[in-house]
Order: sequence, then structure tokens, then C-alpha cells
Amino acid sequence: MKLPIKAALLLSFFCLTNDALADTKQSTSVFDDKNFSANLTFRTNYVFRGTSFSGNEPTLQGGFDWAYGNWFAGVWGSSLDNQNQDRNFNKVGIGGEFEFDFILGYASSFNGFDWMIMPVIYTYPGQDGKDARDDTTLEVFSSIARKLKNVAGSPELKFEFSWSPEYFENADRSLYYRVSMALTLPNELGLDFGYGYTDIGETNDFFVVSYSHWDIGLTRSALGFDFDLRYHDTSSDDEKALGVGFALDSEIVFSVSRSF
Repeated sequence: MKLPIKAALLLSFFCLTNDALADTKQSTSVFDDKNFSANLTFRTNYVFRGTSFSGNEPTLQGGFDWAYGNWFAGVWGSSLDNQNQDRNFNKVGIGGEFEFDFILGYASSFNGFDWMIMPVIYTYPGQDGKDARDDTTLEVFSSIARKLKNVAGSPELKFEFSWSPEYFENADRSLYYRVSMALTLPNELGLDFGYGYTDIGETNDFFVVSYSHWDIGLTRSALGFDFDLRYHDTSSDDEKALGVGFALDSEIVFSVSRSF
């Protein structure tokens, strides 16, 4: 993998619902124990928006969350492929093998629609030294969703939009769009699928093209664990089309996670 920038899977935040937020409203203190939670995830590949940031290798991820009323915050981290690279992606021993993201957000509902806005700061400890890149990045993530409870499968439709003023070092702004649908199946199974598009600014020296990606996943919760089996693909048949050779092509990823 080469110097990622994402939060994938800030799943513990992306999946926040009004029901979960409502539970915290009963707390009389911002620092009540029940306002805090943690999560731990094992994945066979760290995939974010159709790209692998673990060199197509397994990764361990985890985070600590806080929620109070409609507000939430947290920190999330992941192991990465070796990040020891300069601006030309030559390995020179200046990078790190971890990512840490910091999140602050607000979620609410209006006329049956659930919406959220969430600034995220992505950091990559170890990017220091001569000729080191600095891929610390701010992205503002937002989403709006509606669940059709009276329709078979209780489908939830969601639209996501993100904006970053500088997606990587020396990069122009980026825009990200995604539409998705999640269905409830018999036997406590879930099915979801989505299509996303990443619009990269012209001077980006990391991604060299804008691209689309799609995924479809089967999910289930059992024995306190959440299981996810997912297929990923992108619009590019050539991994190098994204500039650093880590675009996915017909990849299947399995993950298991638990919240505490």
C-alpha cells in the first residue's frame, strides 16, 4: 500500500442511528460511562473506496467512541502496509505503519430522514524526516438516509457526500459521492450494495485519475460479533491507473468486529 487517506471504515460512526443517539439523551452527565464505547475489527484487506491500504494483506482496526445527545466524537486507527516512502513512492524509511483518524460529528432526523455531518482528520504517524510526505488531511463527510419500514426488506436508501480541500499532499480538492441501499433478509441476514465516485483535483500527485467503485455485502450478527462478506471492484482494470498501484479488481473481503 502507499500512503492512504481515508477513514474507511469509521463504521462505528457511519452506522450511528437515531436510536443509538437517543439512548445517550437519558444520561445526566456528558461523561457517563454509557456514553462511551469501543470497537475492534479484523479484516482480510483494508479497503476504502475501492482501494487497498494494507497491501492486500489482513489488518487490525479499532476505535473509541463518545456520544451525547446528537453529538459524537472518537478516534479510530488501523494497521497499514509499510508507509516508508518519499514523494516519488521510493522506500526511504520515513513513513509509518499506522493510521489514526479523529472524528467529531452531529446526527439528527427530519421528516423521516436521518442526516449526519462529520469532519474527519486523517493522520499518519511516522511521516517525518527529509523529503517526507505530509498526508494529514481534513475531510468533511455528510450523509442523508431514509428507511422504508413498510416495504418488504425494510430498505434503507442513503446518499453520501464528502469534500476535502487537499486530498493528499500537493493535491487539489476532492469530492466523493455514493448512493447505497441496505435490505433486511430472513435469518437475521443483511444485504447492502452501493456505487461511489471519487472526483480528484487536477494537481493530485497520488491518485492520477478520478474513478468509480462499487461493492455488495452480506452481513450478519451472532454471538456478539458482526460478520461482513463483501465484493469490491473499480472502474479501472489497471491498478496503476490510480497512480500508486493499489486499485482493487474483483476483490472479496471478510471482516469480523465486536463493540464493547
